[in-house]
Amino acid sequence: MAFINGRYYMNPAYGRAIERARLEAAGLDREREEFSASRSDQDQNQNGHWVTINGRHVFIQDAHGKGPEYDDPQNENEARLANVVYNETASLRANPKAKSGALGSPEDLHNARVAVARVAHNVLQSKHPERVQAPSELSSRAVDAINGGNKDAILAHNDSLAAARAALAGSWLGGATQYRINSHDAQKTINGKRVAEHYGPFLNAQGGTRVVIVAP
Repeated sequence: MAFINGRYYMNPAYGRAIERARLEAAGLDREREEFSASRSDQDQNQNGHWVTINGRHVFIQDAHGKGPEYDDPQNENEARLANVVYNETASLRANPKAKSGALGSPEDLHNARVAVARVAHNVLQSKHPERVQAPSELSSRAVDAINGGNKDAILAHNDSLAAARAALAGSWLGGATQYRINSHDAQKTINGKRVAEHYGPFLNAQGGTRVVIVAP
């Protein structure tokens, strides 16, 4: 949280804009100079960047320029759909032994996330949006992991956001409306509909493997 001109602001950029407008309106040249100096000092001391997660402004510390950078959703639709995908797939890991593009590979995991995003998007646009299986808000634990610079959490959410953007950019309405994440690829139907897409097996952070299946 930034302290600017005697006021606390969760988002420093927003705070600076408000204070700049206030000072310009009041014509306080001396305070304007002090504000500029304090901004310079804060920018030098803050080693990180601000993002918005679940509607909250969160300061993410940079690990000395190393590690992945969180990709901030640009609107509420992106954020909510990305969160659904993340909540469903954050524990999945690509199989390091899988060949590029093969089942279980990083590419396959991304395609699985796109499939989950497509289904969630279709359901959210239907007459029964409450049927989306995962919540569209991140848990406090997930927010803390991303805020703390957890590499796996940031990469998983970034890929989930990319999947959400792909789903939102496509014409998926009328397509698949069901998916399951199982330990084995044995299920042939979902609610009487034949499974049409298979992804994985992927490794699971808790041990074992998982597959993603999709049906109309």
